[in-house]
Amino acid sequence: MRDGVLTEKEIAHAAGDARWGSARDASAVRITVAYPTSGDGESCYRFTLARPLTDRPLADPVRLARCPAGLGGPAT
Repeated sequence: MRDGVLTEKEIAHAAGDARWGSARDASAVRITVAYPTSGDGESCYRFTLARPLTDRPLADPVRLARCPAGLGGPAT
């Protein structure tokens, strides 16, 4: 991410394809990630990065009450 662009490939490498989702619009990039917890549980966080992205983007993380449908499962 040295160029200021967080690519889907970089996210997939870090989190596993089934554990993340992203949404982009003109004002922000929102990345939602499911992290495994003890047992079979998961915790989900949404990271919001304001656009335009810079070489030092600041993410605003929020823990979600529930993981979105379809997010999670074994990391690949």
